[in-house]
Amino acid sequence: MTVLPKHVCLGEIQQKLQYSADGPRWPHWARRFARLGRAGFLRRQPLLSLRRFRIRPAPGTASMSLLRDLLGQVSRTVTAYVGDKVLMLAAVSAASNVIVADGEVAGQEFDAALHGLSADPVLMKGYDALMLETELYEGIARARTRLGRAENLRHVGAVAERPANQRENVFLIAADVADQDGISNIEASALGEIAAALQVDGVGLLRANPVRRRPA
Repeated sequence: MTVLPKHVCLGEIQQKLQYSADGPRWPHWARRFARLGRAGFLRRQPLLSLRRFRIRPAPGTASMSLLRDLLGQVSRTVTAYVGDKVLMLAAVSAASNVIVADGEVAGQEFDAALHGLSADPVLMKGYDALMLETELYEGIARARTRLGRAENLRHVGAVAERPANQRENVFLIAADVADQDGISNIEASALGEIAAALQVDGVGLLRANPVRRRPA
């Protein structure tokens, strides 16, 4: 194998060897390259070609990048609509205390609670109907005991510093549950506790938002 000395340009050697390749002043490696040049084995081209070093993505790199971007977008969406758990627990707990107030769980009350929870503009962004239904079952299970009802009221009171519209929505969800066939005294008592925990005017909200019943 012939090794060129450092700082030797192959094109310059070829050009000069056309006239004196066999002369005594050129070393043996110059004469060899001259013969190769005359035989047509050497061509004037750059020693390094960028095309030979074209950077190609490794197998799977493009798909991994796409997956990473997709996961990032999903993560941002989940972060934006992760669900307001404090507000959700407050609404579920308020509805649960009213549902169990009279000692029995009526199907109409459960449906009214689920409908009200699903219609809330904040909760609907972070929870689907199945998630809300599961949470409602758990809230009802808590409300069957005094300790559980007290825990539910603590969940309700956790939103006492929230904007007025969120607190009022929690109360109105519970009010819709109670007012299926008219609000009984025991249900009115439960609503009074909820209104106190939320720091809202329960009586004023009921007057401002009367229930709309279908004509018989």
